[in-house]
Amino acid sequence: MNMKFSILNLLLVITAAAALLALRFSHLERVELTQRHERVISAMKGELRALENEVAAMRQEIGMLTITDPAQIHAVKVPSSAALQWSYRVYLPKGSDYYFACQINSLPDDRDSLHRSNPPSINTIARTHRNGIGMGQPPGEYIVTLSIEQKNSEWTYRLNVRESGKAEDGSTGSGRINDANNKWPSTSDWVAVGGVTDQVRLSKDRSFLALLDFRAMSETDTSSAGATQGAMLWVGTSPRR
Repeated sequence: MNMKFSILNLLLVITAAAALLALRFSHLERVELTQRHERVISAMKGELRALENEVAAMRQEIGMLTITDPAQIHAVKVPSSAALQWSYRVYLPKGSDYYFACQINSLPDDRDSLHRSNPPSINTIARTHRNGIGMGQPPGEYIVTLSIEQKNSEWTYRLNVRESGKAEDGSTGSGRINDANNKWPSTSDWVAVGGVTDQVRLSKDRSFLALLDFRAMSETDTSSAGATQGAMLWVGTSPRR
């Protein structure tokens, strides 16, 4: 009787130990499986971040915008093959009216004091000052292009604003560079270029963003800060009327 009881106890102990070992191995397998899954997920997240960075770089390279704050102006340079042509993709948020403007020569010494008086109203093309033009635009995403070219012996400038994704020409203003005291673009020693290249956002305490600040140095200029020849292009917020 005692022998039977001992054998029964032994079988129970062995069964319990086997069950415990099975549970232990099952737990270890789950831990290993979880760790393996975590390693796979971590690797996938790393690959996803790398792909996102690559996509962002490619978007920027071809001039695509990534809107990080829908309430702020965003801009990025769009590649152009022409020597004197500059293009930008610009996002204008809802809630305000805006204008694009350019100035050829007679550029301000203080680059923050752009000509902003009497900006053109919505859907209006207006000459803002000598060798300058502006266009009022509602909120949206646009491609804005400033082109300068020589026709026969005359230099002309052309500002074009069209909605992004549309084939239409959009709004166009043009003029002849007719200031006899300005030598550029017919001659210049070298140039200093500023403005937007990589994607930027206009800070909320600013009312305009300089897309292009192209300074043509003359023989008398000691730095680009004093150069008044060249071209500027900017986008600003217009007061609603």
